Amino acid sequence: MDRGSHYWNTPEAGGKVDKENLTQVGRAMQQLGIEMIPAYSPEARGRSERMFGTLQNRLPQELQSQGITTMDEANRFLKEVFLPDHNSRFSKTPIDEASAFVTFAGDVRNTLESVRYSVYE
Repeated sequence: MDRGSHYWNTPEAGGKVDKENLTQVGRAMQQLGIEMIPAYSPEARGRSERMFGTLQNRLPQELQSQGITTMDEANRFLKEVFLPDHNSRFSKTPIDEASAFVTFAGDVRNTLESVRYSVYE
């Protein structure tokens, strides 16, 4: 992940992230058992920024060009067209084919709701 303030607390600008003093997003990821890895290298940060650029700049244009005006249409387009195309061009086969998913014993909806309200307030 990039080192945005919604993901990490960084005591000193440009410094290392504080992995002990978690943000709401950090706490939610911890509850979900997801390890967050901060991007320090220019290459890793570049990948994050390019992905954000794709989602923030290109996706709205794609939706507009398709005449999509509702959330249901947008969700259908993402599922059936955009993501399959994006994944076919950019995905890589994992070295280990075993699933990395683990069962979560908590309340995912409650965990994610707490993040939604804290990030967007």
